[in-house]
Amino acid sequence: MKKLLTVIFLLAGISLSNAEDSGAAQASDSNFTVGTNMQFKTARVSHGCKASNGIYVAEAKIGYKIRENLKFNLGGDAMAALSGKYSRVAPGIGLSWDVTESVVLDAGYTHYFYTSAHGDEQKNSNEIYGGIRRNMWLRPAVYYFYDFDNRDISWEFSIGHEFDLERRLLPGLTLNVSAKVGFEQAEKSGGKRIENGKKYFFYYGTGADLVYAFGNNAKAKLGVAYEGNSAAKNSWVNAKRRDFVWGSASISCSF
Repeated sequence: MKKLLTVIFLLAGISLSNAEDSGAAQASDSNFTVGTNMQFKTARVSHGCKASNGIYVAEAKIGYKIRENLKFNLGGDAMAALSGKYSRVAPGIGLSWDVTESVVLDAGYTHYFYTSAHGDEQKNSNEIYGGIRRNMWLRPAVYYFYDFDNRDISWEFSIGHEFDLERRLLPGLTLNVSAKVGFEQAEKSGGKRIENGKKYFFYYGTGADLVYAFGNNAKAKLGVAYEGNSAAKNSWVNAKRRDFVWGSASISCSF
């Protein structure tokens, strides 16, 4: 837990220092991009199921433009829960291909290392993903995820839109709204075979983020989100509730 928090606050320091020096933007002809993000959430909710209260998340990503419409991404995140449970580190790689000006294909691999695991609890899992998204008014996207260790399959469809609030309220201010619906099916949970309860469920959610941009390189964000699930109380996801609302705050930068 202490090592995780050290990593998180180190990345947070990088984020803040770059935010203060946002005038030093990368040259437009550079093939490299670097991004960092520091976030706090009042709860960790994934696929409509709550794992823990308050979490800190630090993310870092490096992108390299292989050619004009193809980009390689290397990065990951460190997540520390206030309770100490469900903390993890998740490095990954991915490719983004701009098929057209508005259509993007994504594919990648993520390795999850659960630093809070003890005894026979699952310590590692490996996941691949692929999806397609459109950079248009509602930004529709469809993504597929497969976890090899839990034989977990997920499909997720999402939409979103950005409202410009510069003219009405404050320069650099926008409101981002989004909604999603997904389906998940698994043979194992936490590395252990599911014997009883449902092996599948649907989840859904919506969110709104108020974003303020500090120039071209740094942003601060405040958000609220809702997620729910169709899982019964005796299902494998151990969902004691079906509906969750939480808030978040973050600062990010890219250069």
